[in-house]
Amino acid sequence: MSPASAPLRLRRARSPWLVALAAASLAVLFAALPRPTAAEDPVGAGPSVPSSRLVRPWSDEVVALARTFPVQEGGRIMPLDTWAGYTLQQLSHRKACKDAEDRSINAVEWALDVLFRPSLAATHRCFLVPDTDILDSVGLAHESKKKRDRYTYVELEPGAGKLGQLAAKYEQKEAKERSSREAGVIDLARNLATFERLSRALEFTRFRAPVSADTAPGLRKVFPAGTTVRFSDLLARHAALKEGYQAVAPASPAPAAGDPHGGAKDPLEGFYALYSEAIPDATAADALHFLPPVTAVGDHPEWASVYEITRDALSSEKPASPLALAALGDLERMADGVRTGDALAFEGAFKALHGRVTAEATRRGEYAKVPLEVTYHRLDIFTWSLSGYLIAFVLTAFTWIFRSRWLRRIAWGVVLASLAYHILGITLRCVLRDRPPISTLYETTLFIAAFAVALSLVVEWFQKNGVMFALATVLGAVGLFVANRYEAMKGEDTMPQLQAVLDTNFWLATHVTCVTIGYSASLLAAAVAHVHVIGYLAGWRRADRDFWRSVCRMEYGVLCFALLFSTVGTILGGIWANESWGRFWGWDPKENGALMIVLGQLAILHGRMSGLLKPLGVSAGTILTGCIVAFSWWGVNLLGMGLHAYGFTSGMWGVLVAFWAAEVVLLLATLGKHLLTAPAAPAPTPPGADRIVPS
Repeated sequence: MSPASAPLRLRRARSPWLVALAAASLAVLFAALPRPTAAEDPVGAGPSVPSSRLVRPWSDEVVALARTFPVQEGGRIMPLDTWAGYTLQQLSHRKACKDAEDRSINAVEWALDVLFRPSLAATHRCFLVPDTDILDSVGLAHESKKKRDRYTYVELEPGAGKLGQLAAKYEQKEAKERSSREAGVIDLARNLATFERLSRALEFTRFRAPVSADTAPGLRKVFPAGTTVRFSDLLARHAALKEGYQAVAPASPAPAAGDPHGGAKDPLEGFYALYSEAIPDATAADALHFLPPVTAVGDHPEWASVYEITRDALSSEKPASPLALAALGDLERMADGVRTGDALAFEGAFKALHGRVTAEATRRGEYAKVPLEVTYHRLDIFTWSLSGYLIAFVLTAFTWIFRSRWLRRIAWGVVLASLAYHILGITLRCVLRDRPPISTLYETTLFIAAFAVALSLVVEWFQKNGVMFALATVLGAVGLFVANRYEAMKGEDTMPQLQAVLDTNFWLATHVTCVTIGYSASLLAAAVAHVHVIGYLAGWRRADRDFWRSVCRMEYGVLCFALLFSTVGTILGGIWANESWGRFWGWDPKENGALMIVLGQLAILHGRMSGLLKPLGVSAGTILTGCIVAFSWWGVNLLGMGLHAYGFTSGMWGVLVAFWAAEVVLLLATLGKHLLTAPAAPAPTPPGADRIVPS
């Protein structure tokens, strides 16, 4: 057992004598074990080397510092909390995982383990394997696992090479042509590569080069004998090292053939050894961009990784800034704290690093919203809203049984609270990104669900028949469930940096807002139509004509509302397309979907006005319009073509097909019952039969 993996903080025991016993046991254990040398340091020994020590969780202070530590990913500044959450979600489809002792650890703790204790992180069950067929394809054992289960890196590492080969082969196919097993192989290989890259991100902190009396004289002029050169020292004194190199380079003997240094003692050998050992450590450090450039306020270049700082410094294009050198030194002291088990040293170095980076980010105006984003994620708003909608639905179901006025009032309160929390989450996203709440496919799902709930409650306030209230709970729960599943499947930042034309254009903002309101109202009208059709099939409240008239009136009113916003939104989209792409209409799949919605709703309303469509026919047509909305909203993205093909998610295609199939079955059942129960048409009256025949 190596002290390098010693705990940074012990959990509190339940009684003092347990603390004393644990302390005594650890003292004896540490006394019996040798101290590790630099060569035995497991901090960067590689993720395939599991740790045998029982490692306790990180302290609350360290986790709090890590949550608000700013990094740059995808062109935007975000807290490490966000980066860790979506990175782990990409691997595990969750923002938490289990360690070797079946304890749940959050994404920040997982990220700290991967960066500073990769050998321990290799034993965390953080890799989701959706089907054991993926493991069969590379010969990995899975006898004790479920068909869909989570694995550790230690379990998957033996098949990593074969997975990479198969993934390279399958990636030659287009995404929509891959089987589920092939897609799973690609995802798993990508996730293993991500883990390996992150686990080597801090390898440079292990670099140590002792300077002794035998070291080349050129190096002793820069670093006195008896010192140990760290990576930060190397970058800080690179200019002096370069001068020393140039001073002794002319005296270097000519190398013999096949021998780069020749047979004689090469005075440059020390320089070669120093840089050849240090540079591989730096090249692995491109996984995390956490060093803000020291530039004028208002200038926003990309943040740098350790690799980029090293590349620029060694090429003499840009010497490492004092901030970068100090930050590298802090990271080296943090790694030393982990290796020696010194919790105070680790926390002190982390505080210094956090203070340096946040101070510079604050000066540049890039840190102000980082704490707010941490709060947004910790509130877990949409999960709680989803739970509220489900609770309200259960309460509503009880009101159908017990007819309790107080129970109904409680249900109203729960729905309103859930909707308010839902809207709060959308509002916080707008504040964080300074843009409308519907810039991505994920955001449209949140917005459409919230608007459908709000519109349902407004209609229920006037109708008071309970239908729209029940639909509000169902649509809110379904909408947030879809959003949560989509976020888990994608495993990406849901507040990405957008292209300038998509982030600032007025016509785009108004177009997307109107279109999504039209989507929301169309789906609500389709939901009301489902109530009518299912009630017809089940024979529910058949004699209550007033109730069904009110249902049809609600469906008609919401459908008219949907048509208004769908039409206006489509026209505004043409205006935006004309300004951005130079044409009003291009028959893009998304444009065609929007036109199909408008034409379908117009056909239903004209059929109703002309008498060609009776109430049941209007409901059937409205359900078909809901299918068109699903295609325009989600299906277009799965086609992989057109200017609007964003947010491709392979797993959604099967869901859409199942949805459309269920709708077709429902409509066929309705048509069948209508044909079987419709009264026979009266026989035609013969000519003259209606005349009065005199007696």
